[in-house]
Amino acid sequence: MVDEPPSASANLRALETLLGRLRVLLSELLTLDGFDRWGPKSGPEYEQFVVDDARAQSAHKATEAELAALVMRLRFEDPEAVVRWADAHATLLRAFIATCAGATEATNASTAAFVAEEEMRAWAAVRTGAQPFVRENTYYVHVDAELHRALFGDGA
Repeated sequence: MVDEPPSASANLRALETLLGRLRVLLSELLTLDGFDRWGPKSGPEYEQFVVDDARAQSAHKATEAELAALVMRLRFEDPEAVVRWADAHATLLRAFIATCAGATEATNASTAAFVAEEEMRAWAAVRTGAQPFVRENTYYVHVDAELHRALFGDGA
């Protein structure tokens, strides 16, 4: 991100920071879903689950709204930031798909490549303005942390 105006980099990082917050919340919601399915249905643990689930659901909904609003604002103020954000995610996904190359059908890697290709199409829709962001599948798709840092910096 050399030679970019500071605001452009800041906008890109702001987008990715909110998306990163969604990743964390989705991970928490996945854990809470497991507790809901297999955990106790009464008692102090269950009562804490109810509180944690309500907080995580609310935070997730608020973060999605905040990210959608930021994307909408940047489409007018700095549309190139949204394009760079989508392109950076396409770069991450292409690199991930390359790690799945040659996977036998019906394997975890084959499924992961399929999911990553679906996400690439969704990021193309973000790029063109058809949707505000992508609901990532972090269960199957694991992007390279170094490449992510190179694209978005350490703070994102």
